[in-house]
Amino acid sequence: DYYHKKCETKKKKVALVAVMHKLLHYIFAVLRDEKPFEIRSPQDHQSWRKTKNSNKIKAA
Repeated sequence: DYYHKKCETKKKKVALVAVMHKLLHYIFAVLRDEKPFEIRSPQDHQSWRKTKNSNKIKAA
C-alpha cells in the first residue's frame, strides 16, 4: 500500500528506496529497543502517537 502510493508520485526506483528506508528504520528501532516488532494498524498507531505526544506536553 505504501509502495503503491509512492509509485503514484515518484519513479519506481525512488519509491522502492523509500520503502527500503522505512523498513530500515523499523529494523534499527527493534535492534535499538531490544523489543519484538509489533504490527499496528494505522488507527492504533495514530492513537498511540497522540497519547505519547500529549504526555510530553503535560511533562513540559
